[in-house]
Amino acid sequence: MIDDGGNNIDLAKRVAALNFPMTWAILPYERFSKATASIADEHKIPYLLHMPMQAETDKDGGPVSHRLRHGQRKYPYNNIYGS
Repeated sequence: MIDDGGNNIDLAKRVAALNFPMTWAILPYERFSKATASIADEHKIPYLLHMPMQAETDKDGGPVSHRLRHGQRKYPYNNIYGS
């Protein structure tokens, strides 16, 4: 599992070139989230959405404004990997 993808496109390209099985976890709404997902597709690397979650005790949401919140019923994530 390669964690926290979406921040560094050069690293994504280097990791994609490695010759071993892997799965990526890509953070949504980061600068290179969509490009990272595209690289994974090109290299047939499976990936999943790495969705930050907000703890019930973290009332202000911290620095990540797109966290899912406890009890949230609607998820406004139509374009989860950016435009």
